[in-house]
Amino acid sequence: MTEKTKTFDAFLSYNSKEKHAIQALDSKLQACGIDCFLDNRELNLEQDSPVTPPLIDAIECSSRVFVAIIGPALAGPWQAREIAKALKMRADEVHLRDRIILVCLPALAKEKRESLRDALELNSAIVFERHLDERTPFTQLLNAIKGKIRQTQPDRTFPDETSWIKENPYKGLAFFQEKDHDKFFGRKELTRDLIGRIQTALDKGAPRLLILSGASGCGKSSLARAGIVAGLKNGGITGSEAWAYATLIPNDRPLDSLANAVVGGLAQNPADAVKLTVAIENDLRDGDEKTLNRYLLQAGEGKKFVVLVDQFEETFTLCRDDGIRRAFIDNLLFAASQHNGPGIVILTVRSDFYQFLIDACGIARPEYVGCLRPIGSVEENELRAAIVEPAQAASVEFAPELLDRMREETEPRDLPLLQDILFKLWPYRVRGTIPLDAYKAIGGVRGALAQRADAIHHSFSPDEQTIVRHIFLRLLRINEDALVTRQRMARANLAREGEKERVEAIVDRLVKERLLVTDAGKVEIIHEALVKNWPALEGWLEEGRGNLYSRQRIEDDARRWEWAGRDDADVYSGNRLASALDWQDWDAWAASPLGLSESAGEFLRAGGEKAQAAERQNRLFEVRRIMLEAQVMRDEQFDLSLLLSATLGQDHPDVAESLGALLSTTQSHPKLAAFLQGHTGSVTHLAFSRDGHTLASASGDKTVILWDVRDPRAPRKIQALQGHTDEVNHLAFSPDGHTLASASDDNTVILWDVRDPRAPRKIQALQGHTNLVWHLAFSPDGHTLASASADKTVILWDVRDPQAPRKIQVLQDHTDEVNYLAFSPDPDGHTLASASDDGTVILWDVRDPQAPRKIQALQGHTGKVNHLAFSPDGHTLASASWDETVILWDVRDPQAPRKIQALQGHTDQVQHLAFSPDGHTLASASADKNILLWDTDPASLARKACRIAGRNMTRDEWRRYMGDKPYRKICEQFPEPGET
Repeated sequence: MTEKTKTFDAFLSYNSKEKHAIQALDSKLQACGIDCFLDNRELNLEQDSPVTPPLIDAIECSSRVFVAIIGPALAGPWQAREIAKALKMRADEVHLRDRIILVCLPALAKEKRESLRDALELNSAIVFERHLDERTPFTQLLNAIKGKIRQTQPDRTFPDETSWIKENPYKGLAFFQEKDHDKFFGRKELTRDLIGRIQTALDKGAPRLLILSGASGCGKSSLARAGIVAGLKNGGITGSEAWAYATLIPNDRPLDSLANAVVGGLAQNPADAVKLTVAIENDLRDGDEKTLNRYLLQAGEGKKFVVLVDQFEETFTLCRDDGIRRAFIDNLLFAASQHNGPGIVILTVRSDFYQFLIDACGIARPEYVGCLRPIGSVEENELRAAIVEPAQAASVEFAPELLDRMREETEPRDLPLLQDILFKLWPYRVRGTIPLDAYKAIGGVRGALAQRADAIHHSFSPDEQTIVRHIFLRLLRINEDALVTRQRMARANLAREGEKERVEAIVDRLVKERLLVTDAGKVEIIHEALVKNWPALEGWLEEGRGNLYSRQRIEDDARRWEWAGRDDADVYSGNRLASALDWQDWDAWAASPLGLSESAGEFLRAGGEKAQAAERQNRLFEVRRIMLEAQVMRDEQFDLSLLLSATLGQDHPDVAESLGALLSTTQSHPKLAAFLQGHTGSVTHLAFSRDGHTLASASGDKTVILWDVRDPRAPRKIQALQGHTDEVNHLAFSPDGHTLASASDDNTVILWDVRDPRAPRKIQALQGHTNLVWHLAFSPDGHTLASASADKTVILWDVRDPQAPRKIQVLQDHTDEVNYLAFSPDPDGHTLASASDDGTVILWDVRDPQAPRKIQALQGHTGKVNHLAFSPDGHTLASASWDETVILWDVRDPQAPRKIQALQGHTDQVQHLAFSPDGHTLASASADKNILLWDTDPASLARKACRIAGRNMTRDEWRRYMGDKPYRKICEQFPEPGET
């Protein structure tokens, strides 16, 4: 029993489940001169023992500070009673007033910390976030305890407070670097042997190539870096301390990695790396593999140069360019094989890539005998040295039973897992010894890695966990032989489209937690051991292996496309494109979609755009082929010509040439629809009202007639408008249908209120032209009215207030009278078309009426152009001319308009045009006193063609003209020839 007179510096209250951590913390405090009370050590109490008087005495005697230490197991029943006793003593102002400290161990959830702090009525808590060797929280605890001691013992001295700090000599899952040479134990004999092989090769003039081959986790990288290279730099061979060195990992662009490492090893200008890469690529095309050797001779000034290529298997798993791979390997082998040359090459490669070494490097050839050094698992004595000697160098030892347990549970090939468990055990030193309890608490060799990865994974939110899963899957590569390997990826390619910032933040956190490693913008899983020993990752991989492989192929091809400068020749087409797009659609609906990186998404979109362009071109070729067939058959067999044209109208209604062929064929038959008669002079222009119920016609008889055309086959006259003093040349309805504008030879424009067609009235006359006004057009929003005149100009008018119109701008580009105008039907009327006696149509950009600009001139008529009309969808522009024809233009792209077809039927100049609101009917008015109604609907024209032809094609005719396309009846109302 503890004497009541004995005083402790601090009372440590804890749950027995956390005793391994408490013992380590107590050991660190004791090293700094702090004497702590631990109940199981001082009183030998059991967990279910009552809070005995000796225990109360200890709390009271530890008058300086009460430390409540809480870990993931939270407070047990006994600890809760201890804390309650301390709180009561504080309330009674006995000894512990304001001297309670809360210490939170690693993995204690943040919300638990806050609730405990509130319960203890403390302003703050001391938090160990990751492990007990964290300097900041320990220093906070130490200073808090020392402060309480100095309140009662002002002159008390303490040992150096940094005496508890001992740098962790173990590497966890990371490999040993050259700077870790003094901590690299267990491979001394092997290191000496391998350096001796290099010495022998130098002495005998043999190839200075050393290949370290072994299973993942056998320690190849650490041996090469912290063993061989570090040993050479420390003079392992006479003069080797003065040699030049370069260490690299090939990744997906091995020549770049090689050039950067070599140039850096010689301290040359970094720009030389690009030159060296280009030189190697260019020379290899000529069969020259000496470029690297020449560079080492010239830049290295004759000294030896050691090139370590770590993880050489990436040359086969990540590099997809056979030429680049060949250049990389051949230059290394040539440099290593030159007698008295500067090059010494060391490769580390996984043993499951041995066949690649034979096929690509020719390792089986006689000259390379002895270059390959298999690296087996560590021997028993090596394993013990790797465990014990780093700790001994820091004056720390392992409990004997712990050493026995680790040797029993660790296979020689589990070296990475062993390093990880040793790294985790290090903070739990108790007075210079690492106990067995700490090893049990953190899960042992087999469970520690998975537990750690699981804990980190579960610390993310559910949405973040999905991203973590995707990150790890993207960092795995499924090879053609089904081997799964890690792959390094650029950060940018880890993110699916639209989630870059979130992925960046999660990658940074995973790097901090030592599950990922990043270098030069590339990210990879820290070690193959994590791939093989984390059940969650194994489950993700098996669940989505096929999906992952499909995505991997798309990403690989997207990277090649990027490297080639996004060449259209490298994008997918045909079945490959269809398969990739099908996968993308399937993945989008998956429970946990993998998605594609931004560059891969652009890669597929580029393939889709190319396929669409090719499809458009193929369709155009098909249309033109059938057009020629229809034209050839027009004179020989008119009904077949009609059927071929109808086929175009059905199969390609959106291709301009298809409509042209159908119009050309149907208009060659002399059957037309209806005629309107009422004017006493020539009909100059026409305009449909917005609802299509009213047609306005203008005439040389100085009048405007309003017609009811709700039934085009039985039109009737409504009203005649009289107000002009000379011929009426043109008409235009405002977009809202309230206003009709008319233009006349009297140089004026009249605005009419036609809201009630039975009682129209005159609103206002616009004056501004110096010659007769030929044509008018309202912008789609109704704000602007354009007028064309014989004075060769177009005036833009602001007519938002019809009672007070004003002139905005004058367009001057035609060389003769401007006859007609038409705004494109897009909501803002961006394009204005003008027709002139100079035989041209000009397209204007009038998005800003204050600063209009000319886009393109259309040439095709052989006479003056009188009138224009856009189809309602804006795809077609119709122009009427003195040459008695109407031309249909495809203006979907105003920068590249195309002629569709010329319509012939009038016997005098065509003066006016108007499309019906549905775009199916085009009305044309002529000096021949007639109005013709043209059917422009492809479906209607096809039916008309069928009606005139009176039959379907025979199967022989179909095969002759349509090739391998499946036969179908073009005219559903007629049977297939030969049917009964």
